[in-house]
Amino acid sequence: MDIKNTNEFSIVVAFDKNRGIGFRGGIPWGKNSADMKRFVSLTKITSDGSKNVVIMGRKTYESIGKPLPGRINIVLTRYSTWNNINTGDNETSIITCSSLNDALSTASNYKPENIFVIGGEIVYELALNNELCTKVYVTKFLSTYTVDRYFPLLPEDFVLIESSYETPELVFETYVRARGS
Repeated sequence: MDIKNTNEFSIVVAFDKNRGIGFRGGIPWGKNSADMKRFVSLTKITSDGSKNVVIMGRKTYESIGKPLPGRINIVLTRYSTWNNINTGDNETSIITCSSLNDALSTASNYKPENIFVIGGEIVYELALNNELCTKVYVTKFLSTYTVDRYFPLLPEDFVLIESSYETPELVFETYVRARGS
């Protein structure tokens, strides 16, 4: 979906059978190659070589530990001690914003092909309640894990448009927000 010059965005999330997304600041199932490959293919690769934007909460950024290369990284934080971090090249820079709306506005300045919200729990809730969220890419693990963070229920106006089993334990799903006529 080409969303240049708009603030429309998508969500990328992986969760377990009970919508669990995290445990003690980490990923409950560890690194899963199929999940990671899908995440990279969605968020990094563009059709025209432009960079996508990823928006995440501070705790999600801290769990990753570094900016995601090949993407414009925006971190939501309420802490004034967090400032934009630029280590000298765009591959390792992050931009900080204090709200999702500020992050979306900032993201649109870069004219990205896509804007993705990638976590965590509070940011996902804000994103799902924002009418500019048009698509949700889900990696669903069909097992349960020990978790302390959850993905909210999808609002009723999201409809499943694609579902594929990658392995017997892993399903990729895509939901879009149905627009009224």
